[in-house]
Amino acid sequence: MSGVLSAELVERSFAFVRPAIEAVFETGITGRRHLAIVVTAVEAITGWRRTSGAAFEDSCYLVTSLGDLSVSPWPNMEIALKKAEISARTGVPTGQLPPSYILEGDTVFHGSAVLGGIVVACAGLDPRHDEMFSWWIASAVSAQAQIDFTVALEAKPAASFWNTRG
Repeated sequence: MSGVLSAELVERSFAFVRPAIEAVFETGITGRRHLAIVVTAVEAITGWRRTSGAAFEDSCYLVTSLGDLSVSPWPNMEIALKKAEISARTGVPTGQLPPSYILEGDTVFHGSAVLGGIVVACAGLDPRHDEMFSWWIASAVSAQAQIDFTVALEAKPAASFWNTRG
């Protein structure tokens, strides 16, 4: 994977919103305090294909969790990875996915976001909260990618729309 998106950019972006997510946990409104988080991108960006034989997790920029996932009876990290895989494959958030896109082995739970090709999926809470936090993280990654791209272009005054290498 190359381009503007990177594991380092995603980690910086997640660090920006993590305190807000943890603050929501502290209110008790989510009922649980554990969340699996996966950040990747659509196939056109990462190049990952389901039929390639490569592990999906290898195409992810961030695979992490908040809280203790072991207290849940559900395999939340596996569910988050599957939500992310579905959205990376289809380019559609799982909450908006028509049933015709579902393949054998896919999860039926929703809770992902797709923003400008950035895919984020969360699992561990009610799917509506999973989806909300996915959008928060996707928005942070998108904003940081735009900032980093602008900074890179400003550092290369000879760069043009056609030649970003300057």
